[in-house]
Amino acid sequence: TEAGTATLIGRWSAAVPLARHDQLRACRPTTDLDGTDIEVYGRKKEAVDWGHEGRRAGRAHPATWAEAGAVLAGGLGSGRDGPRPQAPRLLARAIANLPEGLGRPRVRADAGYFDAKVAHAALAAGADFAIAVKGNRAVRRSVAAVAEQAWEDCSDMPGAQAASCDYAPAGWPEGTRTVLRRARAGPDGARTGPRSRRRRSVRPDQLALALDGQATDVYATNLHGTAEMPEHCFGERAWTEERHEGSKLGYGLVHLPSGKFGVNQAWTWPAYLATNLSVLTQALGRAGADGVRAHAKRARREPFCLPARALSHARALIVRFAAGVAGTAFRTAWANLGALPAVRAG
Repeated sequence: TEAGTATLIGRWSAAVPLARHDQLRACRPTTDLDGTDIEVYGRKKEAVDWGHEGRRAGRAHPATWAEAGAVLAGGLGSGRDGPRPQAPRLLARAIANLPEGLGRPRVRADAGYFDAKVAHAALAAGADFAIAVKGNRAVRRSVAAVAEQAWEDCSDMPGAQAASCDYAPAGWPEGTRTVLRRARAGPDGARTGPRSRRRRSVRPDQLALALDGQATDVYATNLHGTAEMPEHCFGERAWTEERHEGSKLGYGLVHLPSGKFGVNQAWTWPAYLATNLSVLTQALGRAGADGVRAHAKRARREPFCLPARALSHARALIVRFAAGVAGTAFRTAWANLGALPAVRAG
């Protein structure tokens, strides 16, 4: 399935409109590792356990080409195990499935993948990496030692600042440096659940002041282990999280249906294929404003799930919509898909 997906994505990247084609090749491709919990019902289902949100879940591990929004590789892991053991193999497969003609890949991952083996696997696959650092006492000491004048405003995130610190994780590749990002948040921003990332990243003394209403601003700090990767690239992970949400709310990955782990493993890839087909079709059909941020809900509502009849007349396919259905997005996508040129070489 992954091999077929790689072929599909390669053909798509060569056939997209020229502006999108050039846009994808103007930047280095980013492979995003971001596991996501899939809620299940039933305590007897295989390979599930209680997740960090307090729900019984399995854990999917998709590796996404972030700029395109397409899943390159993936699978279903046990909800009882962390994502790190299988991450190096997953990462190697994902990078190998990127289309040819792109720049040096970048790997981006959250703190669940904070492991020297993942960083070394990225370099072995010919990529650079940026991996969120897990907080510990050494990290907090390094953060506290950063001089105030060392912080610089982020160009694409109002209220956020970035700096470097002297924390160096042991055993990581030579040249690894640690980059910090802090975001200004008022007391209301700190009043979140105890499992909130932002609440956990705020220094305890500042959090106490904020919750007591004695402080007007709180600095939340995220740390990223990186090799020559700008901070703003890591901030773009929200696009990938939108894809995960779409695969759950739009394409059947919201639950795992079977009590058998093998069946649930097979269930994940149709959901990823549906996500990819939606993203790729919307980009080729240009039914949206830019053909880039293709949302699952919008696809189902506009170009895909419309009441209509398909007729054949004079060797031509005619689509007649039900009364009251405009079908504007469908007509636009249909015309653009029919006008696609031959696939460009390379």
